[in-house]
Amino acid sequence: MAYSISGVKEKPKRQPKTREVFVVQGNYGRGWEDVTEETSYWGGRNRLKEYRDNESYPHRIITRRVPFFELSESDKMSNEKEFESYFKRTHKVKQ
Repeated sequence: MAYSISGVKEKPKRQPKTREVFVVQGNYGRGWEDVTEETSYWGGRNRLKEYRDNESYPHRIITRRVPFFELSESDKMSNEKEFESYFKRTHKVKQ
């Protein structure tokens, strides 16, 4: 239970300075190169699976911190769709 003390102001919530992005990298013979990046973990996992299925070169996913930016509504919706498609593919939901 939170107590409030009269006469004491609460600090405003801080804005984050950085955001994580998930980068898919491919090794085409000259070291790891960035191929694409996603704002959600699930989107990164889906892109990684696509690259591994369609190319014979090794691929990996890394996280990278970048300066904070607000996601647009379309990005938020696409992140939700990526999560749903990843969940359906990995958890074989019975209908």
